[in-house]
Amino acid sequence: MKNLILAVASIFALSFATAVNAQPSNIEELTTEETTASSSSEEVAVLQNFKANRTERRVIKKMKKYVTPKIIAKGKRTTALQGKKVTIQLSLDKNGAITNLQIVKGFEDSLDAKVLKYIREYDAKNPLANSNLEKPTTIQLEIPLVGKVQYMN
Repeated sequence: MKNLILAVASIFALSFATAVNAQPSNIEELTTEETTASSSSEEVAVLQNFKANRTERRVIKKMKKYVTPKIIAKGKRTTALQGKKVTIQLSLDKNGAITNLQIVKGFEDSLDAKVLKYIREYDAKNPLANSNLEKPTTIQLEIPLVGKVQYMN
């Protein structure tokens, strides 16, 4: 009888834990996912074998430096995300505004939404219109989810 009660209790605890883990942890992630879905409504063909020129590489490097450290909160363990990347494609119109921002290869919906959010934030602080890029243009960038790990002896 004691074993039966323990079995039922453990099944209940497992189902409760699964239900709790399935709930969204942050309302901000929900709103950014909705914005992501609405912003990528105009799908543009994905570039194959994209090669960036010098100015595009410079802009991509600056975006990576801005976005990567902000994706994961400080103090969180990131060993599972080491080497994982999200590939983004964005198009600029003749005025330099981002017209299409889409995920080519994502990792997880919440992390993908954060990457898109921080790219928009980067564009608000450092407009791509001021970046000497050809207009209109389409670029692809791979954003690493975790920056380089530096070991100390």
